[in-house]
Amino acid sequence: MEKQFTSHSVDDLTQVVDALQEVLREGDVVCMHGPMGAGKTTLIKAIATALGVKEGLSSPSYGLVNEYEGHDDVLIFHFDLYRLTDPEELLDIGWYDYLDQEQLVFVEWPENAEAFMPDDALHIFIEPKDGTRHITLTY
Repeated sequence: MEKQFTSHSVDDLTQVVDALQEVLREGDVVCMHGPMGAGKTTLIKAIATALGVKEGLSSPSYGLVNEYEGHDDVLIFHFDLYRLTDPEELLDIGWYDYLDQEQLVFVEWPENAEAFMPDDALHIFIEPKDGTRHITLTY
C-alpha cells in the first residue's frame, strides 16, 4: 500500500506521523530514503515525539545507532548508515540483536546495507523540491 503527502513545514508532518502510527507495529523496521538534508531525521523526531520520546533525538551519524525510550516501554532504535563503509559492520554492532528485540527500528540510508533490510520493512521516501517535501509511505 502507498500513501503520499506534501509537507511545506515541520507542522505538516503530523499527517505523515498519524498515517504511520496507524500501520506501525512492534518489531517494524522503517527505512528512510532521501538525499542529504531531505528531513529524514526531522521526520523520525516527529514520530518519536508522538511515541512518547521526551529526550532530544539526534542523528547517530558517528555511532551508527541511538536508542530512545517512548511511552509504554517502547524502544526506538535509530540507525544512520550514511558513513557505513561495509554493510558487514552492522553485524559487528549487533544488527540482528536489535531486530530480535521486536521494538521499532528506523534506518536512515538503508541502501548502504540493503541486504540486511527485512523484506517486510516499511519505506518512507522524501523528495525535497523548492522548499516542499513530497513524502511517500509504502508498506
